[in-house]
Amino acid sequence: PSIEQLGLDQILNGMNSQQRQVKHPFRGHIGEVMKAISEETWTDAYSRFPQFKEAGLSERRVAELMQAIVRNELFFYDMADGLDDKSVRETGKPMQYPFKERKAGEATLGVSQVSVDGVRKFEIEFPEQMGRCVGREAKALLNPIEAPMMVAAVLAHNIKCYRGHYPINEGTLAYSFNPDVSGEKGKRPPTDETVKESEHYANVMSQLAIIRGQ
Repeated sequence: PSIEQLGLDQILNGMNSQQRQVKHPFRGHIGEVMKAISEETWTDAYSRFPQFKEAGLSERRVAELMQAIVRNELFFYDMADGLDDKSVRETGKPMQYPFKERKAGEATLGVSQVSVDGVRKFEIEFPEQMGRCVGREAKALLNPIEAPMMVAAVLAHNIKCYRGHYPINEGTLAYSFNPDVSGEKGKRPPTDETVKESEHYANVMSQLAIIRGQ
C-alpha cells in the first residue's frame, strides 16, 4: 500500500512542516512581522538619509526596497540566527561556537541581520541618524521597529561608496546589502555581471515583486 493509502502522508507532511518551522521560524509569519513595522517608520528612515534623494531615488521605491530586504532576511532567518538573538537577550553576547571563530560584534542580529560592529560603524558615519543607538546596539537590532533605520544606514553607506563608480538603482542597492564575496578579493562590485549572477539579488527581487503584487 502507498503512503497515502496508509494515511501516513498527512502525518509526514505535518512532521516536515514542523521541521521547516524550527529551521526557519519566520516562514509563514513574515507578513505578521512586517505589519508590526508601520509604513511611517519606513518613510521616516528614507527622510533621515539625504543620500537617497540625492541619488534620485523616490521615497516609495526605497521604502519598498527596504521592506523587500527585510522580508528576505526573515525568509532566510534560521535556527542559528535565532540562537544568536536568544543568547544576546539572555547573556548580552551571541552564541560562542568552539569550532567557529567569530568576534561577538560580528554576529548579525534581529530581523535586519545587521551586525553590532556595523551599527557602531554607522554611529560614526551617521551620528545624527544613528547616535540614539550608542551603547545599546544589540538591543536596537533586536527591536523590529528599528529595522528600517538599520537597513537605511547600510544602503546610505553603500550609496556613498558607489557614487561616481557604479550605477545607483534598485538592483545595485538590493545587491549591496549582501554582496557576493570572491576569495581574497573581497566583496564583488555591483557590475551588471555580478548583480545578474547574485542569488541574494534574485531573492530580494522576488520579495520586491511580492510587495508590488507582481
